[in-house]
Amino acid sequence: MPAQSEQKQQCALEWIVCEAKRHKLPYQVVGGLAALAHGGSRPLHDIDLYMPFGSPHWADFIVSISAYIVWGPKNVVDGQWNLTYLKINYFGQKIEIGDSADIKIQNGKSGGWVEQAIDYESSVFKSVLGCQINVMPIDQLVAYKAILGRDVDLQDIRELTFEKL
Repeated sequence: MPAQSEQKQQCALEWIVCEAKRHKLPYQVVGGLAALAHGGSRPLHDIDLYMPFGSPHWADFIVSISAYIVWGPKNVVDGQWNLTYLKINYFGQKIEIGDSADIKIQNGKSGGWVEQAIDYESSVFKSVLGCQINVMPIDQLVAYKAILGRDVDLQDIRELTFEKL
C-alpha cells in the first residue's frame, strides 16, 4: 500500500505543478509535503500549496483543473486557518490550494490570528516524490508550524531542526 500511495501522490504532484507552470502561476508548496521535502518523515496525507488567485492566469488554470475540484474556492475560517482555498481530488489524492492573499493562521497557544505572507521569490527548489518543486524555505516553514503548534507541526519542527520542544 505505501508504494501505491506514494505513486498516487507523485502523479498528483506532477499534475498540479505542471498545470501551474503551464498557466504561468507561481506556487509554493507548504505543510507536510514541504516538511517532507526538507527531510521530515511524517506520512503525507494531502498536498498543500499556495497560489495567487488574483493572477490574470488564474481563470484559465481553474478551467483546466475544474474536473477535479470538489469544493471551493471559498473563503472560510476552518480550524486554525482563515483563508480562501479550494479542494481537489486527483484520482484519490487530496490537494488543497490556498490563495496567497489575506492568509491568517491561528496561534495554537494564544488563539490570536497571525497574518501570513507567501513570498514566491523565496521558494527553494527541492526534489520530493520524484518531482522538482517550489517549496517554502525551511525557516519560514518552521516559523509557520511553530505558530500553529499542532502535534504534527511540533513533530515536523523537531525533525527539521533536530530540537526537542
